[in-house]
Amino acid sequence: MGAPARTPGIDVSQFQGVIDWAKVAASDTRFAFVRFADGFYRDTRFEENWGGSHGRGLLRGAYHFLRSNLDPTMQAANFIEALAKSEHGIGELPPVLDVEKYDGTPEAIVDHVATWVAVVERELGVRPILYTGWWFWERRVRSAAFGHLALWLAQYTTAPEPPKIPRPWPTWAFWQKANNGRVPGISKRVDLNVFKGDFAALEDFARASRISEVCR
Repeated sequence: MGAPARTPGIDVSQFQGVIDWAKVAASDTRFAFVRFADGFYRDTRFEENWGGSHGRGLLRGAYHFLRSNLDPTMQAANFIEALAKSEHGIGELPPVLDVEKYDGTPEAIVDHVATWVAVVERELGVRPILYTGWWFWERRVRSAAFGHLALWLAQYTTAPEPPKIPRPWPTWAFWQKANNGRVPGISKRVDLNVFKGDFAALEDFARASRISEVCR
C-alpha cells in the first residue's frame, strides 16, 4: 500500500513579510491559513495576505490567536466584522481559533474558547477549527468539551504521522508539522501543514463545515 493521501498547505502572518501569492499558488501548496489577529492586535498584513491569496486556486481560512485574559466576545466580534466586510469573503475553509497561550486559568481558557466558537458559528454559519498542541492541551487545558471541532494539531516531527493526539480528539484534520519550511514566493521561513486527505476531500471538508449542511 502507498502512503496515505495528504494535501500540503501553509499558515502565514506578518512575520513572513511580503508574499508573492502567485508563486505560492504555482507551487504544490493547496491551502493557506492567514492570521487575522493576536487578541486585539490586528496582524499588519492580514488584508494584504487575505486579498493576495484570493482567486489563486488556494483554499483559504483565517485564524485568530486567542488571548484568554481579554474579552472573548469582543475578540470574536472583531474577527467576524473583518471577514464580513472583506471583499474577499470569509474564506473557503472554516475560521480557526488558535489556542496555545496560557494567559488565564484552564477554566478561563475553556470559557473563552466556548464563547468565541459559539459567536463565530452563529454569525458566520461555519463550524470553526481548533488549533492547539498536545502538550498545551493535555497539560494546560485538559478539557473534553471541544471534540466536535476539527483539530489542527501543532506537532513538529519528521515522523510520518503525529505521535500524540490530545484528548478528546480521536484524530486530526490538519497537522502543522514544521515551522521552518521553504515555499516559493515566501522569502522567510514558514509553517508547513498537511490536510488528512486529498484535495477533493479537503473541498468536501470545507463544504461540510457549513452549519446549514452539517445540520441537514
